[in-house]
Amino acid sequence: MEAIAKRAGLNKALVYRHFGSREALFDAALSFKFTRRFAVAAKMPGELGDAMVYWFRHAADDRDFLRLMQREELNLGDAAAVEADLRRAYYKEQVADLDARKQRGQIDPDLDSRFLLLALAALVTFPAFFPAMARLITGKDVESKAFKTGWEQVLHALADRVGPRPRKRA
Repeated sequence: MEAIAKRAGLNKALVYRHFGSREALFDAALSFKFTRRFAVAAKMPGELGDAMVYWFRHAADDRDFLRLMQREELNLGDAAAVEADLRRAYYKEQVADLDARKQRGQIDPDLDSRFLLLALAALVTFPAFFPAMARLITGKDVESKAFKTGWEQVLHALADRVGPRPRKRA
């Protein structure tokens, strides 16, 4: 709390008075970040590969959000996730978008959209969540242009492979 208050240019007592507890401050910060993320989602590109790159860039540019997500996960236990209903509704919209892409023939219809969304989320956030592992594997810093270019190429290639499989002829 002291570090947060100092960073905000306030004294610790004022921060405690406003939020009441460290947990309430955490919840407010994560809620604020989600509100901003949902606004960013409205500008997501239509092509799957471009959308994956879009989210990768946002993950890489907002490491504080990812740290909050990691902390929430580590501390969650049996508690409810911050903004759980809002997040659930957002994810439901994303699954519906993937289902619509299937209907348009852009995604393999045999893939379960819920699990596909989970896999796509993992792909776009992994380097930002685990920069040391990404650096050890690739030899490149995740903040470098070389890493970003390489990862974006892979995201596009994987998105292309999620497309419909050619049907075997009888």
